Amino acid sequence: MTPDFLWDALFARIEKDVQLRSQSPGSPSLDEKAWDLLERHLRRIAHSLRRSGLLRLTDLDDIVGEALLKLQSPDIIKRVRVAGSVEGYLVVMMRHAALDLRRHEQRQQTALAEIAYQHSLPSQQVATVITFVESDPLDQVLAKLSADDRYLVKLRFWKKLGIQEIADRTGLSYTAAAVRLFRIMRKMKDLYRQLGFPDPEF
Repeated sequence: MTPDFLWDALFARIEKDVQLRSQSPGSPSLDEKAWDLLERHLRRIAHSLRRSGLLRLTDLDDIVGEALLKLQSPDIIKRVRVAGSVEGYLVVMMRHAALDLRRHEQRQQTALAEIAYQHSLPSQQVATVITFVESDPLDQVLAKLSADDRYLVKLRFWKKLGIQEIADRTGLSYTAAAVRLFRIMRKMKDLYRQLGFPDPEF
């Protein structure tokens, strides 16, 4: 566990960096070393969640990427400051993200079991259905995106957030969020073609 005074010093740098970038949207981070150190701490927290059984190793990058994106929002920075304990807030935030991921997977498995039941599939074929769905073209394409890009796709298409809502949540400007999403969609279409799938309908 990292002492509070070290967290406070690191978070003061992160907060200053976020403030400077909010005054000049689209500008790169001015304190990359602080963000790199924060990422290492977030990975440590994620590994502890994995050891507790809440997180799979394959989901670790997504959870860390989601946390890093959230922490680029001035509103989230304020919430962390009000919470009193930086590490405590981050542990809770990442634990909630891991629990949301588990709940989403449980809903998926329940839906797949329902499909198998409705189509009178023998129980041994349910695993085949799950494997087939997991090898869906979209899943293969998403796996080739960075954790940050997957998070933006999730906000836009899974959570159905508008561009301004995504901008607010991630600390990006409206234009930066729109440009990022446009580039991600173009990249996904290219990946569909590279993998030999027909063009997606988005």
